[in-house]
Amino acid sequence: MRTVILLAALLGLGALALLASCARAQPAPLVDLYVTEQDVVLLVGGFPSAHAIPGELLIVNVTIHDAIGGNFSGANVSFYDGDTYLGTMPARGVPGGPGDADSCFSQLILDTGNMAGGIHTMRVEVISEGDINTANNSAGTNLTIHDRPSVDVRFLQTVREVAVDNAAHVTVTFSGSAVVFNTEPGYLMVDLESSCELGWASICGPDALEYYFGGDGPEWQTRDFTLYVIVPSGARADMPCNLTVKARVLGKGGTYEASGNVSVRVKPYDEPVISSDQSYQVIAQKQTATVTVRVQNAGNSVRSFEFGIANRAYLSIDWRIDIGNYSLAAMAPGECRNVTFNASVPDKFSIFVSYPAMFVVKVTSIGSNASSTPAEAMFYIYIYRHGPDYLVCTILALVLIVLGIGMIYFFAKGVSETGRKLLTGNEKAAGAPPTKKEETALSKGLPPVREPDGAVRSDPFKTKR
Repeated sequence: MRTVILLAALLGLGALALLASCARAQPAPLVDLYVTEQDVVLLVGGFPSAHAIPGELLIVNVTIHDAIGGNFSGANVSFYDGDTYLGTMPARGVPGGPGDADSCFSQLILDTGNMAGGIHTMRVEVISEGDINTANNSAGTNLTIHDRPSVDVRFLQTVREVAVDNAAHVTVTFSGSAVVFNTEPGYLMVDLESSCELGWASICGPDALEYYFGGDGPEWQTRDFTLYVIVPSGARADMPCNLTVKARVLGKGGTYEASGNVSVRVKPYDEPVISSDQSYQVIAQKQTATVTVRVQNAGNSVRSFEFGIANRAYLSIDWRIDIGNYSLAAMAPGECRNVTFNASVPDKFSIFVSYPAMFVVKVTSIGSNASSTPAEAMFYIYIYRHGPDYLVCTILALVLIVLGIGMIYFFAKGVSETGRKLLTGNEKAAGAPPTKKEETALSKGLPPVREPDGAVRSDPFKTKR
C-alpha cells in the first residue's frame, strides 16, 4: 500500500514538472506597439502647451497603439529630455487594435525648475515583450523653456530737493517707466504701488500698465508713468522722504516684481523767532532789571543760535549787562528755549526819570547749512529808571510851585503900584487945581515950575540946591 502511494506521488510531481516546462517554452503573445509625435502631449500648468518657464509643472502624456491587437500583455514607457533619462512608468490600460479606440497611456510629471532655457525634445520609448517591431516605439515633441518675465522700474531723476514752508503742501513729480522683458506671446499686466514715510503721500498714475507680446522672441517693452509725491507743510529738512515704487507682473508661472526708489529732500531754511512778555520795565536806582526772552527755532532743521545785544556798544557806559548763555546749541525745529539777561541801572544820582534805555536783542543762526543763509531776529526792550525817592521829588516839586506862585504875586503887585503912581501924576498935570505955591507964583506974574518929583517952584530962575 505504501508503495502504491509513493508511486502515485512521484507520478504527480513528474506531471507538474512537465506542465511547467511546457509553459516556459510557450512564446509571448505577438504585439506591434507604436507611438507617433501626435501621441505625445505636453500639459503646462494643466493646459496643453509647448511653452513653459522654469518652475512650472509639466505633465508628459503618451498614448500607445497596437498594430496587431488582442495580444497585449503589458508595457513600460521610458521618458527622456533629449538623451537625458527622466524615468520609466508602466502603461495603463489595453491598446486597441486597428479601428479600435485607444485606451493605453502613460504619464510622467516633471518640475521645470531645473530645466535650462531653450528647446527641449521630450521623447518617449515604449518597451514591451513580444513586440515584433521596435522601430516605431519612440516619438517626441518639442518644449520651449522661456526665461521668466522680468520687470524693471526706472526713473529719470531719483532725488529731488524742494522748498517747503509752514503754510502749504507741495507736490513733487517723478517721471518713471516700467520696462518688461518677456519671451512668451500674450498679455502682461503690471501693477504699480508706491509707499513713503508717515505723513507724506504718493500715488502712481496710471497705477496699472498693459503689455502685449507677439511671441516672436525675446522682447523688451516700456510703459511710462508719473509718481506724484505730496510733501506735507512743515516737513523737516533733516528727514528726507524715501519712496519705493513696486511693479508686479502677473504672468505665466506666477507673479514677478521689482522696485525703484526715489528720494525727496526739503531745502533747509533758518527762522529764529524772539518774543518776551517783559518788553517794558521800570526799576529804581541801583536795581537790576531781569529780562527773560523766549527763542524759538521756527526753521525746518536742527540749528544752533547765538544770543546777544545788538546795540550794546551804543548804550551808556553806566549800564551793565550780564547774559547767562550766549549760545543755544542744537535746537530742534519748533523747539523753544528761554534766555535771561540782567541790566543793572546806572549808579549816577538823579532825581529825574531817565530816558528809556533800548536794548536790541538779537539771535543769529550759527554755522553753515546747505542751501541756507544765516538768519537773525531782533526784539526791542525798554527799561526806565526813576529818581531815588518819589516823596523827595514830590516835596521839591511842591516847593518850586509855591516859589513860582509867590514870585508871580509880588511881581504883579509891584507892577500895579507903579502904574497907580504914574496915573496920579498924569492926572494933576492934566488939570488938577493949583497948589498954594502955584498961586504965589501966579500972583508974582511968574509961571510955576513943577519939579520932576511933583514939587512946584515959584521962581523959575532959582536953582535947586
